[in-house]
Amino acid sequence: MKPIFQTYHSAAMKRAHSLILDTTMALSDIAAAAGFNSRSHMTQGYRNRYAETSRQSRLS
Repeated sequence: MKPIFQTYHSAAMKRAHSLILDTTMALSDIAAAAGFNSRSHMTQGYRNRYAETSRQSRLS
C-alpha cells in the first residue's frame, strides 16, 4: 500500500498531465488546478515522472 502522499501526488500529476495535453491553460493555472503549490514544483515532478518537459508533451 502506498503512503497517502504518494497517492495524492500521483493523482495530481495525472490531472496535470491531462490538462497539459488537452488544454492551452498556462502552466501556473494547471499547477493550481492540479493542487500543486507552485508551477516549478509541478514541472520538476512532471519531468521526473514523464521523462520530458511539459512543453515537449504539448508539442508531441
